[in-house]
Amino acid sequence: MQNTNNTLQSVLATIIAERENWELNELSASNKRLYSILARCYAVFVDNNKTDDGRKAINDAAAALNVSFNEVTSTAAKVIKIIFGDGNRHQVSDYAKVLKIADAQDVGKADFEAWLSNSGGVYAVRRGNSLTPEQKQTAQTNAYSSGLAKLQQVGSIGSIAPHANVTARNGYVLAVCYVDANGALSVIQTVGNPDSDQVKAEIRRIGNDKAKSGKSNANTPVPTSTVANIAAAQATAQADALQAAINAGTDLNQSSTQQPIAA
Repeated sequence: MQNTNNTLQSVLATIIAERENWELNELSASNKRLYSILARCYAVFVDNNKTDDGRKAINDAAAALNVSFNEVTSTAAKVIKIIFGDGNRHQVSDYAKVLKIADAQDVGKADFEAWLSNSGGVYAVRRGNSLTPEQKQTAQTNAYSSGLAKLQQVGSIGSIAPHANVTARNGYVLAVCYVDANGALSVIQTVGNPDSDQVKAEIRRIGNDKAKSGKSNANTPVPTSTVANIAAAQATAQADALQAAINAGTDLNQSSTQQPIAA
């Protein structure tokens, strides 16, 4: 049985290696060539889609090549059918959709190939996941700002005074807390560094949740003064950190009885 498992693992490892080589070399080269062909299709599309004469020229070319179409077939789909044939309906739909999305985004003819590659390829664009790196960065920044604004609106549940167990300063941190049966909350320890990637990801999640529940305010930029106020409020909360616990004679390292944060 062990020999059988070893043989199977060896076969699978070989197939995995072949797949990785295909992705890195043949598939990558194939996609690059496809993007080049689609770029030329895009140029034909944008050059002829703006005028009646241009659209008629596409219709005439399709008819001359026996490419079928009807009254609702888009110019983009006609161009794709002419170049790729109309045997694969889904392929025609996907490629035509990419051309129309690029046109809607005012992608230049010379920029199309790079745009498609940077957007993740045909199916990423088709699914609407075609954010550029700059757009992704902007979306993350907006989500973070929205999350900060929401935290300010919610306000602080309570505060505890400075404590030896809490070494973080001047930033947001995650905390491990305990909630008892009565709803009283005890802070056990903080997690990670102030404003770490983990913390920022959670703040962005809060911002995105707000965007879904209140779209009218989702993309409202947070003024610098607001962010400063949030930081100041957070610093004040840390300045008060664990004082309630100390006053109550509680030490997070030594006490086995968890004390609620003063609300």
